[in-house]
Amino acid sequence: MLVGLERREKRVLIGADAYQIDAIQRVMPVGYWRVIGRGVGQLDAVTKAEV
Repeated sequence: MLVGLERREKRVLIGADAYQIDAIQRVMPVGYWRVIGRGVGQLDAVTKAEV
């Protein structure tokens, strides 16, 4: 993180999931939210099942 700040980078990605989300957004800029929404829906279903 500090290296990114020192280089004044616009994006500082932390963790594998951040790199995956960034790649999806760059490859599918229009369909990005559809993919993310699907993942959030699955996460929501898993969270409700655990309760």
